[in-house]
Amino acid sequence: MGGLEKLRALKENAFRRDFVLMRRDNFTYLGIEEGPQTCLVLAWSMNSKHTDHHMLTIRALERFVGSKQVPDYRIAADASRSYGFILCPDEDMAERLRGHYVRVGND
Repeated sequence: MGGLEKLRALKENAFRRDFVLMRRDNFTYLGIEEGPQTCLVLAWSMNSKHTDHHMLTIRALERFVGSKQVPDYRIAADASRSYGFILCPDEDMAERLRGHYVRVGND
């Protein structure tokens, strides 16, 4: 199965998470309070081989918003679950990022 076919298969099986547990240090770093978040996006990697989830999340975000806009976002990684959290500057940008997929790296 080629890369495009794999991406299509992934989109068919995609889901939206309404409830994700976060570590306390991620809350503190992102400067958010407990409860529902409207500007927070979950970035998830299905490949657990990556060890630097923070940079992986930054590279994925850069593909969507461009390198000059990356500093407008706050990123926290939870490598134990292959998650990255992206705190967007506003709800509109968070909604635009949700449901998108990006391929980072050479694989």
